[in-house]
Amino acid sequence: MSDCDDLYGAAERFDEVYRAAAERVLTAAGPGPVVYAVPGHPLVAERSVAELLRLAAERGLAVRVYPGVSFADVALARLGIDGGNVQVCDAEDLRIDTWRPAIIGQVYRREVASELKLRLLEWYPADHPVRVLRRLGTADERVEAMELRALDHGPFGYLDAVYVPPLAPLEDVRRFDGLEYVVRRLNGPEGCPWDREQTHATLRPHLLEEAYEALEAIDRGDPAALEEELGDLLLQVLMHAAVAEREGTFQLGDVVERIARKLIRRHPHVFGGAVAETAEEVYRNWEALKQQEKPRTSILDGVPRTLPALAASQAIQGGRGGSASTGRTSRGRSRSWRRRSASWHGPGQGRSGRASSATCCSRW
Repeated sequence: MSDCDDLYGAAERFDEVYRAAAERVLTAAGPGPVVYAVPGHPLVAERSVAELLRLAAERGLAVRVYPGVSFADVALARLGIDGGNVQVCDAEDLRIDTWRPAIIGQVYRREVASELKLRLLEWYPADHPVRVLRRLGTADERVEAMELRALDHGPFGYLDAVYVPPLAPLEDVRRFDGLEYVVRRLNGPEGCPWDREQTHATLRPHLLEEAYEALEAIDRGDPAALEEELGDLLLQVLMHAAVAEREGTFQLGDVVERIARKLIRRHPHVFGGAVAETAEEVYRNWEALKQQEKPRTSILDGVPRTLPALAASQAIQGGRGGSASTGRTSRGRSRSWRRRSASWHGPGQGRSGRASSATCCSRW
């Protein structure tokens, strides 16, 4: 009988420990069957077993897993809560839904607890109640209640875990899910009468105003104002999505999916096999892909009629990086713009429309 304790001191990262442990077990299994025993359930927060199963499958070796009582089972019994909606998380690979209770394992030392606290403070208030479960499954097992801000004020060991109660949706104010919940409530049957009466047309001036206020905050170099104005602008997106959902035309998920897929598709140098070493190469690739998706024959294609005159002129003349979709010179584009701008702007929008100092060049 042997153990893998020596591997923890020899490796710099835990993934190296898990790989080395799996290799040691497979080597020991060369002459014949071998038993690899781990605390708790082999497939609950035991990544060395996952690595072992992966390597064994690659090498055509048979593995049989015998279930056991996991640390989460012991934690649920100690906490006295229903585990039907509980999420089991890894402190070093944290993905968490704040609306659900969470049991977080792998909090094996104080430094990990400190990193965990900082991550949790991104979403939870500092005074959010948490419970630390010490030495689970032993005679010295105990539970300590504290505020999140104090999570790393004591020592931690391999048998410790952290329980985080859920946030109410209206308290979940630092995640997108919480904001979406608020907007849905406002637009729901028992929500705000004003919000429920809005249409894309009635919201249009608010969208324009908030965009200009965000630009003004950028021009002033005012981060605090920009933080607020970006929130106001984000609200407009959610409000228009709520109107569309009420009208049955599209949902917020459709908006998010469309932009996410567009970003993936137009960045093949990040998400695919293409190569782009400079910003100029990225711009050329972007314009070429855009032309494939939305073929345009006129310099005015894709330029919104509602753009102020100066911003529209910048867009037509190529903005920051020049246009990859037309071979006309800047002088030719400028002459064409002067000839056509009066008829191109919509009713009530002249060439002296309000302009932003920002350059419009992308025309997504």
